Amino acid sequence: MLKRRWMSVESLLAMTFVVCGCSSTAPNDAEMLMANPGPSTYDDPFVYMKDNAMRHQASISDLHFVPNTTELNGLGVAYLDRLAKLHAPYGGTVRYATDSTDETFVATRLAHLTDYLEAAGADMNRITVVAAMPGGRGMRADRALTILAARTEDENLAKRMQVSQIDQ
Repeated sequence: MLKRRWMSVESLLAMTFVVCGCSSTAPNDAEMLMANPGPSTYDDPFVYMKDNAMRHQASISDLHFVPNTTELNGLGVAYLDRLAKLHAPYGGTVRYATDSTDETFVATRLAHLTDYLEAAGADMNRITVVAAMPGGRGMRADRALTILAARTEDENLAKRMQVSQIDQ
C-alpha cells in the first residue's frame, strides 16, 4: 500500500512539472532571429587586422559565387563591397582563384567581378581583376625545390646527430 502511494505521488509530481514546463512562454523563432546583441566588443581591435589581410590577399574564389553560375553569393557581395572600399585610395590587383578549366566561364566571372567592383564605386582604371593564385603569383618551382632540398638535408643532419648522441 505504501509503495502504491509513493507511485501516485511521483506521478502527480511528474505531471505538475510537465504542465508547468509546457505553459511557460518561450520566445518564438521570429523573436529569436530579431534579437541582436549588438556589435561584439571583440571585433573592434581586429577590424584593421582583417582589412590589412584582405587588402594584401585581395583574392576571390569559387566560394564567393553561387555554384555553377556567374552570380555572386552573399559572401561574395559583402567581400567585394569591402574590397572596393579598401582598394579605392590605392588601386591594386584582385585575383580570382578557381579550379575551373572552362575559359569562357572564368572570363564571364572575371567580367562580372569587374562590373561589380565598378558598380561598388571602385576606380577600374586603378584596379585590375585577373585569374591568378591568391596573394600573388607564387614562387618559382626551382626556388621551391631548393627550399625543399635544404629542408630535407637539415632533417637528415638532425637524424644523424640524434643517432650519434645515442651512440655516445
